[in-house]
Amino acid sequence: MKRARILLQLLFAVLFIMLLLASGTPPGVRSAHSAGLDPVPLPMWRNEVVAPGVTFYNLGAPSFALDPAGYPHIAFGQNRLVHTWFDGLFWHSETVDSTLAWHRESVLAIDTAGVITISDIRNGRVFVRTLEPGGSWQTAEIPLPGLGSAESLSIALDSGGRPHLVAGPMYYSGTALFVYAYKTPYGWTTETVGTDYPASGPFSITLDSKDRPVILYEQYDESNAVDKLLIARRQGDSWQHVQIAAGSVIAGKSLVMDGQDKAHIVFSALGDGKLTYVRESENGWESIPVAKNGIDPGLALDGAERPHVIYTSLGRQVYATLVGSNWEEMILQEGRYEGRYNTLILDKAGAAHVVSLKPDLNYATNSSGQWLVSTLAVPESVGFQNALDLDSAGVPHILYHNTSTEELLLSSGGANGWQTELVAQVSPDGLDVEIAVDARDRIHIAYVDGVKDRLVVGLRKAGGWSLDPISAGGHHLSLAVGSDNRPQLILVQEETAQNARVVYWSIQGGDWLSEAVSEPDSGILDARLALDSENRPHVAYSTERNGSAYAVRQSANNWVTEWLPFDNVDDLALGPDDRPYMLHTVYVQDEVGGTYPPDNYYELRLAERAPYSWFDKAIYRNAGTARLAVDANNRVHVALGDYLQRDESWSWLFETPVWISLGDVSLALGQDGQPRMVTFDGDSLVLSTREIAWLDKFSLMPVVAR
Repeated sequence: MKRARILLQLLFAVLFIMLLLASGTPPGVRSAHSAGLDPVPLPMWRNEVVAPGVTFYNLGAPSFALDPAGYPHIAFGQNRLVHTWFDGLFWHSETVDSTLAWHRESVLAIDTAGVITISDIRNGRVFVRTLEPGGSWQTAEIPLPGLGSAESLSIALDSGGRPHLVAGPMYYSGTALFVYAYKTPYGWTTETVGTDYPASGPFSITLDSKDRPVILYEQYDESNAVDKLLIARRQGDSWQHVQIAAGSVIAGKSLVMDGQDKAHIVFSALGDGKLTYVRESENGWESIPVAKNGIDPGLALDGAERPHVIYTSLGRQVYATLVGSNWEEMILQEGRYEGRYNTLILDKAGAAHVVSLKPDLNYATNSSGQWLVSTLAVPESVGFQNALDLDSAGVPHILYHNTSTEELLLSSGGANGWQTELVAQVSPDGLDVEIAVDARDRIHIAYVDGVKDRLVVGLRKAGGWSLDPISAGGHHLSLAVGSDNRPQLILVQEETAQNARVVYWSIQGGDWLSEAVSEPDSGILDARLALDSENRPHVAYSTERNGSAYAVRQSANNWVTEWLPFDNVDDLALGPDDRPYMLHTVYVQDEVGGTYPPDNYYELRLAERAPYSWFDKAIYRNAGTARLAVDANNRVHVALGDYLQRDESWSWLFETPVWISLGDVSLALGQDGQPRMVTFDGDSLVLSTREIAWLDKFSLMPVVAR
């Protein structure tokens, strides 16, 4: 359903662009606008990466190659596709594809002319990007059969430097298969390769001396409940499948071909961790044990066709060479080494080049005569904690945290660029952040430093930031600024080891003063703050023992509290008439129809104050963090990665601005009444802006004159 909604939105967007490019209204026919008909709104989302992070899914087979000068190039990334390379002096990096999608299985190859080919799987679709020396990246998509979605990818180059790919596994018309694709002078050609059971990755493809593909894969034999390791060879117009091994789950494998077109394989069985090297001979397959415990191996043959293996074993990265009948081993990294996706290449001089994840991206080589290990990239989460507000000109200001550098940062700007500045150094442990912009466009922030156990408030001034610790720390921070430009906040703070209370803070005479909102010993779980038209604070909070409550401040230390008919509160907003709206979550165990197991899920509900009670309605299933806003026309906006809107007629709209959100979601409404959302999208910080394009009804439904 979600994919269908996205495709529908793309279809409307393409239609809109085509209409804009059209020359105009046909002669002699009036537009709907000129005829007095209302135009039709077309919602469109614009996504901007405010601050890119780095996350690794895995490394493809292979994920790196050496260029004609012998320098390494590596492709990696999950939230974006990154190409990094060494030029003999320095390492460089560039983002090849910043599309907001799930990138995986990045593979890379370089031909003798220096043409770089990078391929990856983006949301199940296979893309190929090529870069000629001095040129720019060119992108093509390899069509998969039906609506197939690939999960694994491998690449190899033939004698003419043309790339060959294997992708899969997938089903098509009930048949288990994988896809073999290769580039010809006329474009890409694909063919499907059927298997008895679904092939599983990672795949490994190489080519023999006649440029015929040889593919190493595995499959689970459901009938015998074993994992099989197989080779598929293309013989004329057909494929020959040969089983190499069977047993417990495979924990890594690698394939190379020698000068006589014989296959060499190293693989690991997860059940006992046994690492085995097998090679093809005239008399069949010869098996040689490598290690009693080893996973994620990489394999290469030197000029004398001796096998070299890189693998991980018991917290060590081990490099082994078969000399005679014995393996000579060398430990490259040890301690708590957790390296995965070890990939090995030997250059023309016989020097080794190794890339692996541990989870940092590591490169190791002995090209200088001794082993040197370099860290090329580290996982970097940018924006898991974030907060958003807009100034009077509609410029977004985003407070967010970079987990890797432990920096609290402020980014301001938009489509014309972002200005980022450091606010403070703070650990991610126990961190909570909030931001609010007052009517004078001054930026107020508050954050909880969990490590130092303190609540810090800040104001951005011409000379920098004024940051003041005002209290011990807590959780569920909420900040707002009234029309009087004074900040107010609440925080759930621990009074004892077993109890927490909601504490309200405001500025009186230049000093921050506090007062308790909730009763003692109520076991507060969370809380949210909103200010009404008279700048009075409204607080909704959840308790461990008594359900949830709604409190409105009348005067100092005087709060009127109402217990709510639901158990928790996720967010609070006030309408233009100061009427409260709340999001809350209910656990549902649906046993309709007597099916087992029952359909269990969390249900996000919207509750709003009715004249004599609360009107409560389910709006979403299985929501994570959700944020709520109500505009001047009483339209309800809900952001949770997906976007929901209830319009003036109480009809709900559902849209998908971004593909995923695992961290904070922040929501603000512009003066145009349209939402801005900030999400943590695959380790990057992303701003999504909703815009409305107006189309004439005539443009959508042209009239043919009779």
